Amino acid sequence: MSKASIKGAELKLADLNQTNFVFAKLHGVNLTAANLSQTNFAHANLYDVNLTAANLSQTDLKNVQNFNQVNLCAANLTGANLVSLSLSNNQTLTGVNLSEANLCGTNLSHTNLSNANLTLADLRGAILMNSNLEKANLKEANITGTNFGEGNTKANLKGATMPDGSTHE
Repeated sequence: MSKASIKGAELKLADLNQTNFVFAKLHGVNLTAANLSQTNFAHANLYDVNLTAANLSQTDLKNVQNFNQVNLCAANLTGANLVSLSLSNNQTLTGVNLSEANLCGTNLSHTNLSNANLTLADLRGAILMNSNLEKANLKEANITGTNFGEGNTKANLKGATMPDGSTHE
């Protein structure tokens, strides 16, 4: 399916494990609760895609283009590669499992990550300004060089579990 163009497809609960969507264009596609583990979306164009409760574990989302109006609520992104992906502009990632995910350089500003699992995630150089990380789990995450903002742009870390296991007040 590399370079495929898919519009308005209903793929709820589909098993698309290890599918190649490199450079593909997905518009208005419903992938709710689909199995997309180990799928390659590198350089794909995803617009208005519903990935609610989808299994995206070990999935490559590196350099995805036009990641707008993508719903990732309750998605499993364990071990996913999200390098250089822009998840900013008020994305809602409430309760998303991003444990062991590679988020190096990812723009997560203005993103709702409340109750997200970021255990062992690699957040080196990530941008989290104005993000909501309330009650997120950052235990053992690599936050070297992560920009949490300051002053009016500071991320909300209330109740978040920090890399050392302490709870942020």
